[in-house]
Amino acid sequence: MADLKITDVVEKTFKFVGRDPALIALFVLPALFPVNRIVSSYATYLVMRATLGLGELPSTPPSTPPAPLLAAYLVPGFFLGVWASAAGVLKVTELGNGGKLGLIEALYRGLRKIPRLLVPALVGLPLSTLMVSSLTTAVTYCSLLTRGELSEVVLPPVSSLVTLAAGSVGVFVVALYVLVRLRLSAPACVTENSFGLATSWKAVKGNWWKVLAIFLVFGAVSAAVGRIPVVGTYLSELLGDLLGITAATIIYFQLTGAKSGTEG
Repeated sequence: MADLKITDVVEKTFKFVGRDPALIALFVLPALFPVNRIVSSYATYLVMRATLGLGELPSTPPSTPPAPLLAAYLVPGFFLGVWASAAGVLKVTELGNGGKLGLIEALYRGLRKIPRLLVPALVGLPLSTLMVSSLTTAVTYCSLLTRGELSEVVLPPVSSLVTLAAGSVGVFVVALYVLVRLRLSAPACVTENSFGLATSWKAVKGNWWKVLAIFLVFGAVSAAVGRIPVVGTYLSELLGDLLGITAATIIYFQLTGAKSGTEG
């Protein structure tokens, strides 16, 4: 089993981004379409509306466009995100080999990877949605219980809220576990002639906690950047995607032993 070092991966991730700032350019446009965040917020709203007896609220979150317009926004955003991920994997791979792939060439070659890469992307989206929405609802239920803000008319009884909170935590744990096991699907899919799901599942085995820790580090960095006034949310989205795909590619080559030269 490959020895995955957390500090080594984190250091190489920032090093690679510094060596090829064009990596950042790949995620500038996709960051304008925070698909995961929007879908997760939408799902959380619907769950809260259904479970907390808030039927008088509209069926869609406030300030959210109608479903047809929402789809018109999310579909191109999803496509751009997949395209940027494919091109990002190709650029990081070339950096690991000691070279530097041009931005246009990376986008051109990445475009041909999109059809296959859509599969792991479509698997990851609902998992991410389940993880975020279940955690949010669990925190909300626990907050209601601890603050005693219960109304027999509007909200379910305490026992129901406890059950809902426990169920949400369970869903979060399962979704998080599966999501981490499949976190290397994108680089595996781009590099191999497969969807990358099986490769990622096998590679992460025995390294689950380390892979989680690595992405928690980058999550903390993104969260800190997100506190910047005005542009923080956008920069957080951009940085999260950039560091995520770079780190995933580095981890993939280290754990699978594939030839890439990511020791550089």
